[in-house]
Amino acid sequence: MNLNFSYSKFLSCLFITILFIISCKPKPIASRPAVITIYDSSFEILKGKVKQLTETSATSYSGVETTVTDFDLHGNATQKINKNDAEDSWKYIYKYDRSGKKTGMIAHGGGMHPEFHQLRYQYDKAGRVAVMALYTKELKDDSDSELKEKKFYYKYNNVGDLVQTDGYYEKDHQFTQTYKYDRRHFLIGTTDDNRIYYKYPLIDKKGNWLKKISVRYDDEEPVASDTVTRTITYY
Repeated sequence: MNLNFSYSKFLSCLFITILFIISCKPKPIASRPAVITIYDSSFEILKGKVKQLTETSATSYSGVETTVTDFDLHGNATQKINKNDAEDSWKYIYKYDRSGKKTGMIAHGGGMHPEFHQLRYQYDKAGRVAVMALYTKELKDDSDSELKEKKFYYKYNNVGDLVQTDGYYEKDHQFTQTYKYDRRHFLIGTTDDNRIYYKYPLIDKKGNWLKKISVRYDDEEPVASDTVTRTITYY
């Protein structure tokens, strides 16, 4: 028996095994992309590591409104400040658990007591939010403040775009809203009691839109328009 050959063969196999183990070492988990949300469901995913998003909306019915949203390095929205022409201001502070799931938010502004919004989720098999329950309570000194429940049910297409939202208030169905997208997964149409169509004349180098024009139709007649411009700051 050739011991030298067997030992050399053993060393070769050991070396190959070590290389295989090293190559299979798990890679660090990447940060989540920043997500713009409607009714707290993933609605638009921003490309790149977004630090701050400023949106200015000029509508034909309510004037100018500005929203500034800050994101952390993990893509979580940490706070949002909303201001309008009437000098009303709202600030939303978001809360998360250790896994990065949103658990609540506190809204300040409008000359009212702060409101606490407790969020509860149910997820589908793909890990997307299927049901979101929003419990709102006005933070007063007395203990008689009553929790109000709103629930939103979400449906997605086979590529992960949100295609339908059903909203309930205190178990009464309030609305159904459906969505359509283009090949870039930009929202191009919304339908509920009315129809809204969107177009995007300005896109940045990372693929995020910087200008959106929407027109709302009642039957076949346009009744309102809205232009949103964005400034995006990246990490």
